[in-house]
Amino acid sequence: LDEPTNHLDIESTIWLEEYLRSIDKAYIIVSHDRMFLSHTIDKVWEIAGKKIDQYFNGFDKYLVERQERLDQIIHLFKHQQEEIKRIEDFIRRNMAGQKTKQAQSKQKYLARIERIRLPHSEYKAPTFMVESSGRSFNLVLAIEAAAFGYGHRVLVNVVNLNQYRGDRLGFIGPNGTGKTTILKTILGELDPIDGSVSIGQKVDVAYFDQELSELDENNSIIDEVWMLDPLIEAGRLRSFLARFGFTGENVFKKVAVLSGGEKTKLSLAKLLFKPANLLIFDEPTNHLDIDSRHALEEALRNFTGTLIVVSHDRYFLDQVADRIMAIEGGLARIYNGNYSYYRQKKDEITAVPVKKTTAPEKIQQYVEFKKLSQAKGRIKKELRSVKSNIEDHEKTIERLDRDIRFNIPRSDWQRLADVSGEKSLIEDALLDLYCRLEELEKLDAQYSDSDGKPD
Repeated sequence: LDEPTNHLDIESTIWLEEYLRSIDKAYIIVSHDRMFLSHTIDKVWEIAGKKIDQYFNGFDKYLVERQERLDQIIHLFKHQQEEIKRIEDFIRRNMAGQKTKQAQSKQKYLARIERIRLPHSEYKAPTFMVESSGRSFNLVLAIEAAAFGYGHRVLVNVVNLNQYRGDRLGFIGPNGTGKTTILKTILGELDPIDGSVSIGQKVDVAYFDQELSELDENNSIIDEVWMLDPLIEAGRLRSFLARFGFTGENVFKKVAVLSGGEKTKLSLAKLLFKPANLLIFDEPTNHLDIDSRHALEEALRNFTGTLIVVSHDRYFLDQVADRIMAIEGGLARIYNGNYSYYRQKKDEITAVPVKKTTAPEKIQQYVEFKKLSQAKGRIKKELRSVKSNIEDHEKTIERLDRDIRFNIPRSDWQRLADVSGEKSLIEDALLDLYCRLEELEKLDAQYSDSDGKPD
């Protein structure tokens, strides 16, 4: 099987995993889907440096063993280099002295020993860097009672979502359920059939299209990015492209001859060339190898802005998303956790249910549990909002204090009084926010302690 999960949705991939585990057949898989490999294979052949290294304890153990092997080789290499240096120093000092024979003997020894070489690969993993264009307002995206689709055909109905600064939302759902349609509506390329979709203030959007439609196959790699800033120096541009794995003469290759993975990395390079504070990705890991996926995950974890990503890569979603919006049966449901959290909740729903009872005490218990869950959700949401407002107020106070101390002339009494008054009002508001934060944190702790579920 050569990349069998490319373009499969998550449910189809899970079906394929279960099928492969059930059959009494040998199989060989080429794949970059780490969770798929973790669930289906017991041996790894890694092609690196024009040779194959074998691992025999499954994919998860392979990741650990590979690093252990590398650490061991580096340790032996350093030890051998130190020994070689010591022997060469002895030969140099004694070749023409009383210990000439010993020096000659050691020289022959050096000629015979097998030198340890550090692993070398012609492939250099990319080192992505995702920069934010600055802080947006707290509310980045608001979707209210929206319906998404084409013409009069509704694909997803009654979507309500508030996306706040720093949130990381993952979209999942079967192919054809409307995930890309929602993204295009957020971007303004489509209108919602019903409801409203609005982007917040000071939001700079960058969008990764899974079709890579923004690439011109007649251009070279370097020209494709150079068009974004014709005045940038060639050296700086080539250094930027090198972070994505495009080095030397490779930057002059035509887009038309690039592999799927190279086109994806070029599209990422164009996306990340200019900073943005809202990144929207549609299947960014398609065609990327494991090292490139890891590099992208690392960069997104360090990104200080807001993220929306459509992906069927479960491992990737676990690393970069803190909320999941699942499209199921034409409806959208939010799960406040990564993909593994979503899967856990889905498994709980599909588990064999305990025999239901209509006893009044059970009904009351369920009602109380539901109220508790709703209250917890409101508290979590207000906590996020209060913390963000505190951060905004503290920044404003710092700016006003800087103006009072350094930027406003001492003689401008009116302006000093106005700014001081504004600072005093914000400080009062900040004090109220801190009080509210303390109340919310106590409530959150109380609800967490009483997190009982109905029988």
